Amino acid sequence: MFFITLVFAILTAFILVAVIGYAINQAIIFALFQNPPAPRIAGAKPGTACSPPAPPAQPTQPPNANTTGGVFYIPNYTLPQGVTLSLTADLTIITDQQLIIDGTITHNPNGIAVGANVSITLVSLQNNVTVNQTGLVGQANVPLTPPAVIRSQLQNALARGNPGTNAGTVTILAPQGGVDIQGFVDGFGASDGGNAVAVGTPINNILNIPIGGGAIAVGAQAGAGGDVRICALDGINIDGEIRGGWPGTGGTAVANAQNGADAYAEGGPSNAAGDVHIQGLVQGMAVTGSGKITGGAGFPGGDCVASGGNAFVLGGGDAIAKGAKGGNGGTVAFTSCVVTIPPANINAHAGGNGANATSRGGRGANIAGGNGGDATSNGGDGGADGAIPQIPTPTSPPPAQGGISRFGMNSGTGGIGNAKAGSGGTGNMIFNGGSSGTSTATGGTGAVTGAPPAPVPPGGPVPPTGATGGTGPTVTAPGSI
Repeated sequence: MFFITLVFAILTAFILVAVIGYAINQAIIFALFQNPPAPRIAGAKPGTACSPPAPPAQPTQPPNANTTGGVFYIPNYTLPQGVTLSLTADLTIITDQQLIIDGTITHNPNGIAVGANVSITLVSLQNNVTVNQTGLVGQANVPLTPPAVIRSQLQNALARGNPGTNAGTVTILAPQGGVDIQGFVDGFGASDGGNAVAVGTPINNILNIPIGGGAIAVGAQAGAGGDVRICALDGINIDGEIRGGWPGTGGTAVANAQNGADAYAEGGPSNAAGDVHIQGLVQGMAVTGSGKITGGAGFPGGDCVASGGNAFVLGGGDAIAKGAKGGNGGTVAFTSCVVTIPPANINAHAGGNGANATSRGGRGANIAGGNGGDATSNGGDGGADGAIPQIPTPTSPPPAQGGISRFGMNSGTGGIGNAKAGSGGTGNMIFNGGSSGTSTATGGTGAVTGAPPAPVPPGGPVPPTGATGGTGPTVTAPGSI
């Protein structure tokens, strides 16, 4: 009798420990999914100013083909055609007289530490700065290196990407002279936001029952595109091109749950594109020429996918996917200027596309006819267009208006929400078949609303079909059973 009592007590203790462990795990999962962490955000983007930096006390040697950064002060300087300064640190070139760029000044992302950027400052204290037709300063389409992917594979996995890096700036100053742009002055490109991958991996308890398996993945914000600022006293002539820098794409997020646990995925937003600032150091400074001035292009937010866990015993896991916002487009701003460049050549840029969001509910267990998991997706909103440039022409006020240039076919549209509910378990002679989950999908601003699927009566493990949402009302429909 004592032996039987002892065995019963041990079994009761095992069961009690298992139940307590399960309850603690469920409490952890509930807390995490009630308050999932937000995407990590990049800091404020670097600013620019028209105040020239103080030169070194003594002149320096001029930059050469091996220059990767530094501060240089020389009487006058010409960067020859065919010579490239590939920067891994900030570069400042200050001259007393002419400063002429016939070659290329850009950055080398392979030599820049993750999280760092490069800025360029070109100053002629007493004369003019010229970027000739063969000259290139900056480079938007060479982005900075993104942070490493964050991966988590734990009992209840949580992965958060690290934020992207804001691009550096390009500043050209002629406090006693003018600026002539015949070539290309291009704001720098930022880095993408960090990606996140979470895989819930259940662990068997003392009764050999798998516990856990939830997954939360959150991508991070991208870096902002670099601004361009050009300031002069005697006038600015633009026959070439000036463009704001590009932001990065938001970090992606993938959450894969197991064991009937829930999954949550949220992509990282993009960031603002670079602006172009043209400023006179005296009221009414002339901005002339026939070139192009454009704000930086908006980039898309990070896509996300959430997959609820298929159940072994009861119902399938729910899945929530939240697409991220696209980046706002850059604009062009004039201060203390009179502009005779054709207004059609001066454009803000469209915002980036909102991210797509895909959710898949987990399948209910066949053994007990468990219900399928719900699936909810929200596509990200498109980024806002850059503000329409207000151009102070000789006939102002009111100022003439520039336009919006489009980057891609559907720039600034909302992301698509795709949701597929989990199918119910088949059941058996004892348990009825489970119901499917419900799919709810909302597209981001500007997306097209899809038609919900026709309801299917309960009764079997037909593959689930969800709905795609759009700008109008949220589409909610039962998945197939």
